[in-house]
Amino acid sequence: MKPATPALLLGPMLRYVDETRATVWIETSEPCNATVRVDDKEFSERTWEVFGHHYALIQIEGLPQGETLPYKLDIDGAQVWPEQGGRDSVIRTLRENTAVRLSFGSCRRGEKQSPRMLREIGADALVALANQMSDTPHSLWPDAMLLLGDQIYADIPSEDIATRLAKRRKAGQGPKAVRESKGSGGDRDVSEEICDFEEYSWLYHESWSDPDVRWLLSTVPSCMILDDHDLRDDWNSSRFWRAEMTAQPWWEDRVAGAFSSYFVYQHLGNLSPDELAEEPTYQQLRTRTEPETRERLLTEFSVEADADPATSTWSYHRDFGRVRVLMLDVRASRHLHQGDRLVMDHSEWDWVRQMSLDADVDHLLFGSSLPAFMVPALHHIEGWNEATVELLDKHPQQSKFAEWMRRTVDLEHWAAFRKSFDNFVELLTDLAKGAGGTTPSSILVLGGDVHCSYLEEV
Repeated sequence: MKPATPALLLGPMLRYVDETRATVWIETSEPCNATVRVDDKEFSERTWEVFGHHYALIQIEGLPQGETLPYKLDIDGAQVWPEQGGRDSVIRTLRENTAVRLSFGSCRRGEKQSPRMLREIGADALVALANQMSDTPHSLWPDAMLLLGDQIYADIPSEDIATRLAKRRKAGQGPKAVRESKGSGGDRDVSEEICDFEEYSWLYHESWSDPDVRWLLSTVPSCMILDDHDLRDDWNSSRFWRAEMTAQPWWEDRVAGAFSSYFVYQHLGNLSPDELAEEPTYQQLRTRTEPETRERLLTEFSVEADADPATSTWSYHRDFGRVRVLMLDVRASRHLHQGDRLVMDHSEWDWVRQMSLDADVDHLLFGSSLPAFMVPALHHIEGWNEATVELLDKHPQQSKFAEWMRRTVDLEHWAAFRKSFDNFVELLTDLAKGAGGTTPSSILVLGGDVHCSYLEEV
């Protein structure tokens, strides 16, 4: 039988770019050698397989600073990108001491645009940005996109994916505990949600395959961070939520699918080449010879990351010349102990302080999937709600109502973790006073989640 010809399934996605280096992420249909050709140089990487899927993250170095460089992607020696008649994809390396332009947003539903989608959600902002860039000078293009959570919705799949899920369940596929589930600690049936790596891959293909979005992601570097819909609505909103979910027989399978796919599709591209070289899980995925070994490795890593957030760090930083972006994991790293509720656990917060105070930069940006500063009424309601729930032992009925209110109205932003909010204000005050040795000219806090746009001066 003639072997299948490898095809490019997803990507190329331009993820990391600095003055002289870049990374390009791809998914292919079969094992292959992937080669990026740019600036008369070639950079190749062999794909690695996990859960029947094939991936590569091609690292590029030695590029000239401040240049716009078209690139091409080959698979086993045959060009697959740009597609015939398609727009060129480019790598725009940074130049020192120049302005940086960033686009940001969150909570994107990636299914195909339709009249219903336009009515209920609105036009796809990434498609609009791609179209705008088609007749805009390169100097006005974003230098990077900050995608602040909910790139996918595992608990609210589109109609097309819901149909695929139903067929898969009927065929007896997917985790056994999920197939047999008749409820999930509420009135929702988890079998109708995304539950393992294969199903998560459907979400990414749906979200990133639109031709305009695909070109945009191939040309503008992207920084991503996770939020609750990557796993499930209200994820880690409280210790009560967590106790209820971890008791479910399907929880471990769901966690394995969510974190494994997040690591492969989102997190690896967030890292610099230096960080990739020191990322033990990634290096083992690249070098282990058996797919089953990689799958076991990734599953164990994911389950441990959920059980003990201190074992993995999803937060990271990216420097764009004199601009530092700190992307904060305020979902998976939460510390939910009574009397010590933190939106980021102690070790993660120590890292944030160090990376902020030690930064000799002109501008400092915090990227958070949740807003830190909200209108005073909402801020105080969230603080009241947290305090009320913490009275559980003395006033169980009142606390039970407050917990129900927390989940129903999504009272789980920074203000709902008052100790963390106070820590953040203290850090911003220290930065403004130059406690780290220098004072940034500006500090921006970019937040996602709330499905509306507003600007606050603090």
